[in-house]
Amino acid sequence: MKIAIEEISLDRLSQYDHVPQSVEVKSILHIELMNQGLGGMLLHEVLVERPYIKDYDASGELPRDMPKKFDMRNWGFFLAMNGSTPVGAATVARDTTGVFMLEARRELAVLWDIRVCPEFRGVGIPLFRDAAEWSRIRGCK
Repeated sequence: MKIAIEEISLDRLSQYDHVPQSVEVKSILHIELMNQGLGGMLLHEVLVERPYIKDYDASGELPRDMPKKFDMRNWGFFLAMNGSTPVGAATVARDTTGVFMLEARRELAVLWDIRVCPEFRGVGIPLFRDAAEWSRIRGCK
């Protein structure tokens, strides 16, 4: 079946909740600063001794709870659907007071969240592209 990516409104965040935000951690990246950081950084991948699952939803905060914390009028939400089943999701934040990553600038956007069901991992690429295009259309970097 073909995966369709849809831009959604806040009233569909309960569907977004159905896409798990967990990943299997098999390795971590160690950072090596070059010339005390002035020459850039090198990343070294190191395998973990025992792979584990990192579940970002375990805190109990789900996407449907985000409107309680933020004014999301300027945010973009995307669902990747396999028929009627959500298999991926992404959120882009822009022009929002209190979101420090945006540095109070209107031309910045940040990928706030991206999640994909493990058996659909390739869906993250088109989700990211749609989020980036949504941002570009709105004049963001």
